[in-house]
Amino acid sequence: MGWCHGYGFLIILMVLIYVGLIYFQIIKRFWGRQIAKSAIEPFTKFIRKLFSSRFVRVGAVLIVLAAFVVYLVFETTDNRNRLRGLVGIAVILGFGFIFSKHPSYVNWRPVIMGTILQFLLGLFCIRWDVGRSIFDCIGQKVTTFLNYANDGAQFVYGEFLISEGVFAFFVLTVIFFFSFMISVLYYLGVMQFVVIKLGWILQVCLGTTVCESVNAAGNIFLGQTESPLLIRPYLKKLTYSEMHSIMTSGFATVAGSVLAAYISFGANPAYLITATVMAAPGSLCYSKLFYPETEKSATSSDNIEMEKNNGFINSRCCHKWCCNRHFPCLGYYCQFNCLRVLCGIPQWCLGILWSSRGG
Repeated sequence: MGWCHGYGFLIILMVLIYVGLIYFQIIKRFWGRQIAKSAIEPFTKFIRKLFSSRFVRVGAVLIVLAAFVVYLVFETTDNRNRLRGLVGIAVILGFGFIFSKHPSYVNWRPVIMGTILQFLLGLFCIRWDVGRSIFDCIGQKVTTFLNYANDGAQFVYGEFLISEGVFAFFVLTVIFFFSFMISVLYYLGVMQFVVIKLGWILQVCLGTTVCESVNAAGNIFLGQTESPLLIRPYLKKLTYSEMHSIMTSGFATVAGSVLAAYISFGANPAYLITATVMAAPGSLCYSKLFYPETEKSATSSDNIEMEKNNGFINSRCCHKWCCNRHFPCLGYYCQFNCLRVLCGIPQWCLGILWSSRGG
């Protein structure tokens, strides 16, 4: 883990940034079309032609299943009771098929590839030392980043309220800080870039449509209500199956701000990030099993474009007067309204109990 601290992490970060800039600003801009025509397109055409045969697809699935069985046999040599988890997976998938909206229309590629991809992510993030070290490092950096919110909260509210863990001043500050940084990245276009690339990977691996893939990738960072805004112009064109996938992906993951709150409570950030990443293909897998596609999607990677942010940050924060006066008022307004909701629910419940006792 020495590379995760000090100059090692800075060198890795610098290399990744320069590699990305060289690829997107030089290689892709000047030679991208030529490379695609001479190498990528012939290769993808060959793969599609190869897997157009039913025997090849069945053979590939059987090879993967055989490798999976061999791995489980050697992995559970010391304790065969660990195989009971397979029964749970089989039961969940079985119930999904039995209660499916259109069982005869199930496309098994998203189901099988989603399960395989989730299993491979689990191997990489949990069982493999390199993957576990990477996610441990990411978790440590996220914790360090969120600690800046605690330092700011101590400066504003004092050390006593933060050290005592008062929810209104300790947890809500972390949530607001993380949400603000996500909004800044969204305004700069970084979030759209990352989400569209992850969505492309999910679309290629699982064969899902571009809208549901982008939404599932967005749910890794954003919340259930924010991710559909990435594809807001296309929501009215979605099929029922795509809408079901978007709702399923939202319920399968947690918002980044909630993730930050869990970390502030002391939860292991590496485990939370791993679970969030693994939930993206898993949600698409089960949603396409439970509500398979029976219509033709009106969107594709050729006619979709990520919507730019035109919200409060874009329209207001370019003015210094607004940043100095409106933003603090907005923050306090949101915080006090959240507290009113949190305090109002118990008050309402206690009021019902009190009236029933007194009536």
